[in-house]
Amino acid sequence: MKSNPQSKILKPLSLIFLLFVYLLLCSQFILKQVSNAEASNYLNFFQLSPNGQTPFVTYRSFFPNNIYFGSLKLWAQVFGATLTSFRSFSILCGAFIIFILFFIFKNKLDTKNMLSLISISTLNPIFIYFATDFDSVMALLLGMFIIYSAILLLYQLKLKELISFRHRRHLINWRSIILESAPPSRAKTFFTLISSIFAIIIIISTLLVGLKQDVSIRKIFTAIYQSDRSEQVEVSQPSQANQSNQANQSNQANQSEKSTPAVYITQTPSASIYVENLLVAKELNQTPITLSWQDTLDRSINTKNLPTKFWIVSFKDQQIDDIQKSLSNQNSSKTESAKKDQALYQEIESLKIDDISAKYFKITKGKNGHV
Repeated sequence: MKSNPQSKILKPLSLIFLLFVYLLLCSQFILKQVSNAEASNYLNFFQLSPNGQTPFVTYRSFFPNNIYFGSLKLWAQVFGATLTSFRSFSILCGAFIIFILFFIFKNKLDTKNMLSLISISTLNPIFIYFATDFDSVMALLLGMFIIYSAILLLYQLKLKELISFRHRRHLINWRSIILESAPPSRAKTFFTLISSIFAIIIIISTLLVGLKQDVSIRKIFTAIYQSDRSEQVEVSQPSQANQSNQANQSNQANQSEKSTPAVYITQTPSASIYVENLLVAKELNQTPITLSWQDTLDRSINTKNLPTKFWIVSFKDQQIDDIQKSLSNQNSSKTESAKKDQALYQEIESLKIDDISAKYFKITKGKNGHV
C-alpha cells in the first residue's frame, strides 16, 4: 500500500479535530441532571444513606464494577471526589476509545471516511451521554475495545497467514469503497459524501441535545438555598416588667426564623433528587436541607403537624394548589376566638423554573399577636 504524504499530515490533524469536537460536546453534557443510576453510584461510593434509611439502589458487586470503582478511588485522590471529576473519568475513557478507533482505521481508510465513521460512532448523543455519566458503561466499553485491539494485533502478527478471506463473496465490495488504497470511483465518492453528511447531522443533533439539558431541579434547590427567609417579627413596645421574658422569646423567635425551612417534594423518594440536593449544598458550602416526600407531607397535613415554615416543590402546579387550599381551609370550621389564636399558613414566595414549581409557606400571626 502506497502511503500518501498528504495523509500523514491530515490524519493526525483529523484526530485532533475529533478530540476537540468530542470535548466540546461533552462540555454541554457534563452539567446535566443527575440520573438515578448516577445517584445510586454516588451514594454507594460515599456510603451515604438518604435520611438514615437504606440506599435507594443496592450496590451490585461484580468484577468489572470493582475494577471501575477501584480505579475511580485512585482518580478521586488526584482530581477530587466530585461528580464532575467522576464524569471526567468517563470522558477520558471515551477519548481513549476514539484513540483506539483512530489507530485501527488510520492505515485502512482514507481520511474522509475515517473521520465520518468515527464521528458517527462516537459523537452521537448516546455515546456522549454515557461518556459524561458517573457509571461504568464507558469504562467497560473501553475494556472491550482494548480486548478487540489485542485480538486484532495478534491476528496481524500471527494469524494473518493462517486465515484467508479471499474466497468469501460479498454482496457489496466494501474494500473498493472505503479503503484508502482503492481507486477513485462513483461509489466511493457517493459513500464519502453520504457518510460525511450523516456525520455532520449527528454532531449537530448531539450539540442541540446537550444545549437542552434539563437542570430545573438544580436551579430550584439553588434558589431555595439562596433565598433569604429571615423576616423579622413585628412586636409592640414591651413593658419594663416583661422585658426579660420578651427578650428570651425574641431570641428564640429569631433563631427559629433563621433556621433552615423544611422542604417537601410532592413525589415518591428519588435518589437523583436527593443527590442533587447534596451537590447544590456542597457547591454553596451549606448544610444540606432535609428532604421529605409526598407521604410525609400528607401525614403532616392530616395530623396538623407541619413546621412553622417550609417549601413545597412540585412537578405539577395543581398539586401545590390543592395543598394550598387544604392549608387555607384548616381553620374554616373554627370559631372566631379560636381563629385568633390559631396559626395560619400563608404563601410568602413562589418560584417556577420550567415544569417545576416551589412555594414557600410560613405561619402568620393573628390580630392579638399570638402565633
